[in-house]
Amino acid sequence: MFDLEKAIRRWRRGLEHGSSLSTRELDELEDHLRARAQLESHLNPGLQPALAFATAQAELGEPAAVSREFAKAGKPRWRRLLVAGWALFGVSFLLPTFFTSGPGLGLFSRPFATEPYFGYEVFWKLLSEDGELANVLAALIPNLVLVLTLPALRGKPGKRRRGLRWSLTTVGVATLALAFLAPRIEMRGNGWEPVFAELGIGFWVWSLSFVCAASALWLRDSGRAMSRFPYRT
Repeated sequence: MFDLEKAIRRWRRGLEHGSSLSTRELDELEDHLRARAQLESHLNPGLQPALAFATAQAELGEPAAVSREFAKAGKPRWRRLLVAGWALFGVSFLLPTFFTSGPGLGLFSRPFATEPYFGYEVFWKLLSEDGELANVLAALIPNLVLVLTLPALRGKPGKRRRGLRWSLTTVGVATLALAFLAPRIEMRGNGWEPVFAELGIGFWVWSLSFVCAASALWLRDSGRAMSRFPYRT
């Protein structure tokens, strides 16, 4: 015997895995599908329930087409947050990340004779100049973690990756903690005179990009979990 509610649950699970719709959008589509199936049965009393549901489902469209239509109306909140994280990440490379003591004042220098190092300069120095494995890993690993969010940014459905969420969260929390607890760090020694560096706005923006990306994934995955919870048996 055909069960309309079971059929709707199967349809919703398929739509969850085949699209990037939010929980609110899935709820709206589910209500629309249920109402349409019931209307078909009411208008055609002799119509089999399974056929009424199939007719309503066909009118609603395939998961990919439904997802595209909703994407035109607006992106889910989590994706907008992820886009913001990537925007902050890109901007951070163009901002001063560190300020070190320098011989004179420049256009972007502070008034007490400090020299700025921009994000792209710090990244390149860590990769090429020092040659130490720790510095290379420090430059690559956090940024590669963010690169792994590209499939979600491009709207491609994928599996929930708990490790990626926690990695982004760890990087964001650790770097923000460093900014709060050690705003002035010793970068290298120059004879007996240590050279100190103060964190710049670029470091803060870079750290916040991971926080935004992690928040986006937590919001996305918590929404998916909530949408499945009422149908678990």
